[in-house]
Parts: sequence; structure tokens; C-alpha cells
Amino acid sequence: MEAHAALLLEFDNSVVRYTSQPFTTHYQLNGRATRYTPDFLIKLASGEFKSLEIKPSNKLNTLRLTDKFAVLKQHFSEELYHPLELITDKDIYRGTNINNYQKLYGFRQLPLTPSEQARFIEIDADTVTLCELITILSNHSDTPYCDAMKLLAHDLFAWHCTKPLIGSSLLTKVGVAS
Repeated sequence: MEAHAALLLEFDNSVVRYTSQPFTTHYQLNGRATRYTPDFLIKLASGEFKSLEIKPSNKLNTLRLTDKFAVLKQHFSEELYHPLELITDKDIYRGTNINNYQKLYGFRQLPLTPSEQARFIEIDADTVTLCELITILSNHSDTPYCDAMKLLAHDLFAWHCTKPLIGSSLLTKVGVAS
């Protein structure tokens, strides 16, 4: 689950950077000194930080965990000056989002070239299917599928990430990469 949460962070444009198992903090729980290491520390584009804890939703129904996270959230806010957020499998796994992001991850790592950005700007339609986008790009590229995937991976088209990414997927033009 943590690896899939990291994949979601990779595609979250409000996240500047993140690190896993970033630090250990000490706090009091029911009168006992204990320690805790969050799963992720995230720096947001706003300059703020937040920590994440990833847990299966079926494990959160215990009073012990409920009490622990209430104490930890207060500790993070008062002692570490940033929030601790709890993320569950219900937040991570929505439809086919993980499969789609796994398909696009390699393309997200590749920068868009000026010529690829120019091709994007030249696309007249505001809404196309993935198949139509590949066809449009094939007029100017030897690798239209890869170019289409890069445009999606770099958020130049909006699409329903919870549905399978297939040729008939509807894509809406968003903007020019910065």
C-alpha cells in the first residue's frame, strides 16, 4: 500500500517532494513513552509540510488505534508544527487509478520537449479520445503512442483516472506544461 501511495504522490502536482520513513518522534501514550515513525513526510508547493500514515481501513476500527492517532495528530500539530494525515486503502485504490498511473509513471519521468509542447498547442480539439490523440500525433511523430502517454503523464489532458485508460478514454485538453 505504501508503494501505491507513493505512486499517487508522484502524480500529485501539489507535492514538491516526499520521503519515506523520514524521522522518528517520541510522544506519550497512556502515560508511557513511545516512539512513532510516519510513513511519509511531504513538502507541498505551498511550502508547508505534512506527514502521512498509511493503514488498511479495516484496522482502524480498534479503540487502541483511534486513541493513538488522536494523540499523534495533536503531537504533530503542537510539537512538530505540521499535520499528520491518515490515508487508507479507500483513499489509495479508486477504480483503476493505480493501474493507470503505473502505465504512465515511466512517461512522467521523461521531460516534454519544446517540439512536444508545440504539438500539444497545435491540437485544435478540446476533447478527444486517446485513440484520436494518437492519430493526431502520428502526423508529426514516429512515436505517437509514447507522445500521447507523455502528454497524459504531464497532466496536459484531464481524464478519469479511476476508469481504465483505453483507446476510447475521453481526454480534455488542460493547458501548456510549465
